[in-house]
Amino acid sequence: MEKMTPNGSSLDSTLNAVKHQQQQKWKVLGGVALVSLLLVIGVYISFESSDVTSKLNSDEQSQVQQASEVTQAQRHQLQENLLALQNALDRVQADEALSKWAAKRIDSVSAGLQGAYAHYAQGQFTGLSDQLEELLDEVQRIANDYQTTLESTYQAGIIAFNKMEFDAAKGLLEHVLLINPNHVDAENLLTRIAIQGDVAKWFEQFKAAKAKGDFQTQIRALEQIVSADTQNQEAHELLAQVKQQSAVNHFERLVEQVLVAIKNQRVEEAKNALRKAQQAEPQNPIIATLNAQIQALSDNQQTQQFSEQLKLFQQNDEWETVALIANKATARFPDNVSFAQVSQTAEEILRADKKLASYLSRAERLSDVGIKTKATEFLKSIEPLLLQSPKLSKRADLLSREVESYSSKINVTVHSDNRSTLKVLGVGVIGEIKSKQIELKPGRYRFEASRKGYKTEILEVDVQQTIKPLEVTLMCKEKV
Repeated sequence: MEKMTPNGSSLDSTLNAVKHQQQQKWKVLGGVALVSLLLVIGVYISFESSDVTSKLNSDEQSQVQQASEVTQAQRHQLQENLLALQNALDRVQADEALSKWAAKRIDSVSAGLQGAYAHYAQGQFTGLSDQLEELLDEVQRIANDYQTTLESTYQAGIIAFNKMEFDAAKGLLEHVLLINPNHVDAENLLTRIAIQGDVAKWFEQFKAAKAKGDFQTQIRALEQIVSADTQNQEAHELLAQVKQQSAVNHFERLVEQVLVAIKNQRVEEAKNALRKAQQAEPQNPIIATLNAQIQALSDNQQTQQFSEQLKLFQQNDEWETVALIANKATARFPDNVSFAQVSQTAEEILRADKKLASYLSRAERLSDVGIKTKATEFLKSIEPLLLQSPKLSKRADLLSREVESYSSKINVTVHSDNRSTLKVLGVGVIGEIKSKQIELKPGRYRFEASRKGYKTEILEVDVQQTIKPLEVTLMCKEKV
């Protein structure tokens, strides 16, 4: 606040500003105040002059005496009170709604302020401080009364709205807007009142759907309410509750679908339902339990499927396919002993079959006593496998007959020089030997001896059962 000088020059400025703002209302009073102020200043100037003092009349002398008795601090306080009142009045007048509502009371305070300025200007200080304080209190009361009336009317409107007394609420809120046309909350509440008919209809739809347990219709009705009436707290709360309950029910239905599918051993159906349940409530502990049950069912079914496939191909004596399936099953279920055993058996049968094929493809080698002995031992070792594979059993019978055939043959001891290569034409190669015993069926055979750089020798031998051992000596002797 601007400081006042002892001669009151700053107050003069304030007076002039006020007079400029309210020129039409107190133009004459401004002149009087100016004259009076000049008189007061003159009193100060002439106070020390006895010649001037002697010329004043009695009223003027009284005013001068009164002014002289007011201290500088008191004058300064009066100046501050005048300015405080002016500022307070400016504030209420600046509020268009308030100034319209309390127009008469504000005019009364304004008139009082003008009078206070006049009294101050004329040096009439007695009671002026109390008058200013009372006027300032009245400005505060005006503001308080305005706010109280506005708030109480608005609150009454809210109460009526909450009681669904919409006509009464509308009247109260419209009155609020008469007091303050810019009251946003009142405007919003009036807007809500305007749609309460639709809100009531949607609430009825919600109640009917709730009675039927129709969550989707409940949600749609409540969403229409919160969309149209965003401040409807009840609808917001109900919508949250219904959505939560709907989600719970949806999850429970999906869990039930999973359980039914597991019971009926429908793995894919169970998996699909579980995926949806997991999307609905990913953290629910029952998800892990159901997943374990589905996995167990899937493993069971897959184990059974592998077993059925293995059984089928075993029955069809398709051991290559058995081996493929058994290896796959063992890799999938490494702890399954049955699969491991089938895999091992399949591999043994396939190896035995391969070895049988090798013996049969070169049956003449059985004429070698050592090879025939090994073949006999091999046939004995695969006897348990023959019960599981008819094909293997047939091949084993063929080899067994071949072994038997060579067992009834005649022993022939062949001698050579260990440098010539011997053959029994049509039967097989004996090789480079010194001496070797072979077996031949009874008949006539041609023995051949060949050597690089020598003439080939051929010897025909009639192999028959004799008392003496049959011996054949053959080698290349003549160089070419």
